[in-house]
Amino acid sequence: LAAAAEADRIDPASERGLSRPLDKEAKWQLVKVAKAALRLMIEAGDLEEGTCFETWRQAEARKATGGPSISEACVRHYQLIRAHFLDLQRKHAAAAAARKKAEVAALEIARNALRTLAQTRQDWQAAQTIASRFYKGTDLRDLSAKQVWSVVFTLRNNATAAAGRGNAANRFKRKRAAAKASLRKPATTTEPSLF
Repeated sequence: LAAAAEADRIDPASERGLSRPLDKEAKWQLVKVAKAALRLMIEAGDLEEGTCFETWRQAEARKATGGPSISEACVRHYQLIRAHFLDLQRKHAAAAAARKKAEVAALEIARNALRTLAQTRQDWQAAQTIASRFYKGTDLRDLSAKQVWSVVFTLRNNATAAAGRGNAANRFKRKRAAAKASLRKPATTTEPSLF
């Protein structure tokens, strides 16, 4: 897997433009959706009348993304933030559609990373073998984004090990720890009882 070193340097999200910051128009669209959500929540009595919009909006955007607010968000965060504010407006169908778009984008990023890494037929066969072994016979096409990333990282780790890079003592730690633990367990032999 000679492409492993190259794939380490490539950010699949940046290849698709998903790492670039949101432009002013996208931020404005999110602010409009957030204002509508705040207005609805105040009318419903879920929030007090004097709630600071800026503070509330930043906190809610951070909940949606797990980190950045609207002003710090990238293109990949747009649909997640939009879905969160649509949920707060009780527009659950539109929120689900936005979430689906975010999932599709995440899956495409993961698949792009796999394509970058596995460039030969042999690499693809290795990826398929890993997917089948990890996910009980599942085909690569049927994996979620998280599962595709686990295949990508396993391929990278295998390539690193095959190239002899890294510390060999750091490989297979769990397997070695389990073997050690099984050796430490005292053998329980049952002596015949005299009574």
